[in-house]
Amino acid sequence: MKTTPLYEIHRSLGAKFVEAHGWEMPAHYGDPLSEHLAVRKGAGIMDASHRGKVRISGRDRTLFLQKILSQDINRLTPGSGAYSTLLDVKGRMLAYMRIYCDEESFLMDTEPGLNEKIVQTLNHYLFRESVVIEDVTLKYGLVTIQGPRSRELLRRVTGIEVADMPECAHLNPDIKDINCKVVRTTYTGEEGYDIYAPWDDLHPLWRWLTRGHENPACHPELVSGSLGKEIPKQVRDDRKDSRKAVSSSEIPLFGLDALETLRIEAGTPLYSVDMDEATIPIEANLDHAISYSKGCYIGQETISRIKFRGHVNRTFTGFAVNPPSIPPPLTNPPLPPFSKGGMGGLTDQGTVPEKGDRVYKIIHDIEHPIGVITSGCLSPTLSRPIALGYIRIEYSDPGESVLIDRGGQRLTAAVTRLPFVKKTLTTV
Repeated sequence: MKTTPLYEIHRSLGAKFVEAHGWEMPAHYGDPLSEHLAVRKGAGIMDASHRGKVRISGRDRTLFLQKILSQDINRLTPGSGAYSTLLDVKGRMLAYMRIYCDEESFLMDTEPGLNEKIVQTLNHYLFRESVVIEDVTLKYGLVTIQGPRSRELLRRVTGIEVADMPECAHLNPDIKDINCKVVRTTYTGEEGYDIYAPWDDLHPLWRWLTRGHENPACHPELVSGSLGKEIPKQVRDDRKDSRKAVSSSEIPLFGLDALETLRIEAGTPLYSVDMDEATIPIEANLDHAISYSKGCYIGQETISRIKFRGHVNRTFTGFAVNPPSIPPPLTNPPLPPFSKGGMGGLTDQGTVPEKGDRVYKIIHDIEHPIGVITSGCLSPTLSRPIALGYIRIEYSDPGESVLIDRGGQRLTAAVTRLPFVKKTLTTV
């Protein structure tokens, strides 16, 4: 399996590793619950170098991508970015990505493993255009800082004001003499920033971001006082417990388990888990990745027909699972058993749905399948099982009562508007 330049650091800090699309990545550092809460209440840092990265350059790059991708590439200017999809001729998703515009190139960021598919597909459509398509996954590492205090931390580290950056906007500053790309992101449901750096420079960048004795910009308050403000009692109590978030000096680290529960609470769909080559982007509520006015692109005919002349039969939504009996809120929710893809299984708060579980209703004593679960977890913030999935349009109103078949066990749930957890307001 492939590893990132930070593998030995993770191992020295006691990371528990998991396979992720051919990469050996930290699942957690001993306590994914505390890692989750650290990000939700303050800030955390994660190695995301396994994500796919593709660079498009050449004189005709904008013209080429404009007729391939679902987003309006013509409107992007250096320093801006957007979400987009790569579709087949039937309007189904081959990839979901963020794309960033620079002076002489575009950078695509996508889920790990999709970079090879993207390169192959783009080369298939390349004819005489002056375009260079490069898989740069192993040329650039990536660390992400997520949480309501991430902006303040980044500002202290870089000296650059980023308060007004919209999502996918990016800067190209030098951090500790390392040329970086800093991108505004929100996939955890909190304010966040992805930092790209040359592969061989990722190790010193990580040390600079996480070690306070080298970097006076890093403050212990991110852990102990949330930049001068008292941390909520639940988080303080969690840290008094034997399960503590590991920090590389001042900034708590988090792994894929915490990322999974954070993004499920945020209602963020994940390609290869909640979406695949059978998914039409409108089903997954990805209108922000589609331009309905740009003209022709691969799959455009299907997308336009659905948007202006019809509708999809199902939609992506949330499901709040009702526990057997609803206890009072717990100060210290128990750590659920580890399962691949996040925190799940049977917990004191109820049973967590899993990918592939059938959603149905009983009408006139007959079971009618109406949807499917794609992701599930025990929400550390809400202390109850939640899930993401698809449901038929006619049953998609928030509050609609449904049943979920979890291995023969019948779970009751309510259709829920996403996100489950709203963004924490940031004060700086």
